[in-house]
Amino acid sequence: MVRYSGQVSAARAGAPYQDANTAAISFPVKNFIDERVLAELKRLRIPPSPLCDDASFLRRVHLDVVGRLPTPEEIRALRARAASASKREQVIDQLLASPEN
Repeated sequence: MVRYSGQVSAARAGAPYQDANTAAISFPVKNFIDERVLAELKRLRIPPSPLCDDASFLRRVHLDVVGRLPTPEEIRALRARAASASKREQVIDQLLASPEN
């Protein structure tokens, strides 16, 4: 409740996942940003979203890093890469090193 100049206003707040087990909220931490995100998710009791598929990842990372959608060649190149843990990291590194960035 807030009072100011004779005016009164009330607001209701709630935690969306009150029953969430904070010990179950986890994902692999690779850097200091992951540590901070994980701490905030635990504080808010929000479980992390599952990993997206390669096509969604490629679209999101291109829009976030270089501000455009991936070309058909870039999509084919990602699909042609062997399944590895570093496949997505390689895409991010290439985009960060590109002249568009």
